[in-house]
Amino acid sequence: MQAAEDGTLSSPQLSQCLTRKSVDDLGLEKFNLNDSQLNAVADCVSSAIENRPPSLKLIWGPPGTGKTKNISTILWTMLMKMKGLRTLTCAPTNTAVLEIASRIVRLVEQSSDGSVCFLNDIVLFGNKEKMKIRHEDDLSMVFLDSRAERLLPCSCHAQAGCIVCAR
Repeated sequence: MQAAEDGTLSSPQLSQCLTRKSVDDLGLEKFNLNDSQLNAVADCVSSAIENRPPSLKLIWGPPGTGKTKNISTILWTMLMKMKGLRTLTCAPTNTAVLEIASRIVRLVEQSSDGSVCFLNDIVLFGNKEKMKIRHEDDLSMVFLDSRAERLLPCSCHAQAGCIVCAR
């Protein structure tokens, strides 16, 4: 950090140093990310932390390079540490969407850092038959159609702003 203060770092080095500093307290060490992965996660997350304008990020690479791991880590961090932030995650195939969704659901369920994050903060949308989502799957908890089916028997009563389910 001394190099950053005395001006001996180049602009990219300074940017990387500031990005790393801004994500130090996010609990990313448990994901065992390599430097390249950590830099990608830090770049995506730091823009939200530092209140920079919204941006589009593209993570690409050959199979087995950790793209899904990075995306899951980014989404977990945003869910757990940046309440109220909205993120849209897309992929070219149902398989890719399902893999990312199942990983983030597992990460949220396994999170033990005391933060409050509910699975209702995650919404999965698509064709149920093509995505092969069964009622007993973990993903049915975040799948939009399944949520609607669970809420169907409920009725909204205007008593103190509560929703009461009539079963």
